[in-house]
Amino acid sequence: MSFGKLWECMFQGSMVGAGSTPFAVWAYIIAHAKPPGEVEVNPRVVAALLGCPVEDVESAIELF
Repeated sequence: MSFGKLWECMFQGSMVGAGSTPFAVWAYIIAHAKPPGEVEVNPRVVAALLGCPVEDVESAIELF
């Protein structure tokens, strides 16, 4: 099991106004990152978990 920290400044940076999906995907990525900071993301799985379209997850990943 892994975990990650979320900081207050995450919500005041370049993603302001990006919508909720990028923030949810970002939190998923932080929570699933394995040392040394690598993570595998399957957009279909993340979309199913978040209840959003796959295209929204793919757009969020491209934003990062």
